[in-house]
Amino acid sequence: MKQAPPPSPVAEPTQPMARPPLPPRAAAAKPAPPAPPAPPVDNATVVAPTLPPTPARPGVSPKAVLAGAAALLVLAVAAIGIALVHREPAAPVTAATTLAPQATAAPVTTAPPVEITGTLHVESDPPGAAVSVNGETHGATPMDLGNLPVGSYEVKLELKGYQPKTQTIEVREDALRADVKVALARTAPATGTADFTSTPPGATVTVDGAKIGQTPLSGISLKAGARQVAVSEDGYDSWTGMLQIQPGQRSKIDARLRALVRETPPPAPVEVVDTTRVYPNTPTEVDTPAHKISGTTVSYPEAAPRLRSGDSVSVGVSFVVNEGGEVTDLRVVQSGGKILDDAVTAGVRSWKYAPAVKKGTKVKVQINFKQTFRAG
Repeated sequence: MKQAPPPSPVAEPTQPMARPPLPPRAAAAKPAPPAPPAPPVDNATVVAPTLPPTPARPGVSPKAVLAGAAALLVLAVAAIGIALVHREPAAPVTAATTLAPQATAAPVTTAPPVEITGTLHVESDPPGAAVSVNGETHGATPMDLGNLPVGSYEVKLELKGYQPKTQTIEVREDALRADVKVALARTAPATGTADFTSTPPGATVTVDGAKIGQTPLSGISLKAGARQVAVSEDGYDSWTGMLQIQPGQRSKIDARLRALVRETPPPAPVEVVDTTRVYPNTPTEVDTPAHKISGTTVSYPEAAPRLRSGDSVSVGVSFVVNEGGEVTDLRVVQSGGKILDDAVTAGVRSWKYAPAVKKGTKVKVQINFKQTFRAG
């Protein structure tokens, strides 16, 4: 008797397998409280749920059973994924979370130190000096310079016409005000010396327009700098130039003067003396006027009328003294009466003269004479 063939793998239709219910969606339902954080683990492993063995049913092939198990596994993995999506992320697991927190000390802050500053008071005599502190200019005296840190300062004062002065001063914590009081000394003018010579000697020397003497001059003290010098002498061209005087040094000028070339004036015309001419007996007409060398004054004649007390009478004459000194051409120009006129002309005619001289030549001169008689 033949046995019946085994059932084929494709079994008769069976009831479809029931799907496990999906977990409720958190978004559709009331928000669930956050789940407590999972305990930290070193390696998290997701274990898929195992399904209980499904009892074989009569007439079901093993392949169908395996297919159903695979479908269930897929549904379980999907459910777990949805749950993980809607779950709040857990705190990252780090090695630090396993250690007990350590207390750290709060940082200690210190206030910056307060800078101590002082004041520098500077005066000078005379005032108005330029003040520089450590090489930096700050103004003119008198002045106060504040906000100076404690320390040493070099103070320099400068004023035109005075020697500069430098002083070191300290601003200390126990003396925050430092005073500088300086009396400035006038600057002595720098001088040098100079020697002056000339050819010919005896020339006049002027420096900057002031006469200082005649050459030769030695050791003349002059202010330092460029000096204008002139050396002059009559009959010579003047020498002029600049002389540079160096402080403490000796300078020298040797001026060689050049004689002026002048045209010789023509000789004065020689005056010819006219010996026939009668010249006035005055110094403007002759070089040496004629003068009487002998003869007396005429006395009042006895034959003439007597004069009353207080009366007077005069006789004036004019005459020529020739080259021999003799009286010629005698004539009366003011008569006092015949007796008196004759007496005067007779006396004058006997006079002797030294003749007048003009350009070394004796000449004739005209002389006027007047004699007055008074009552005795």
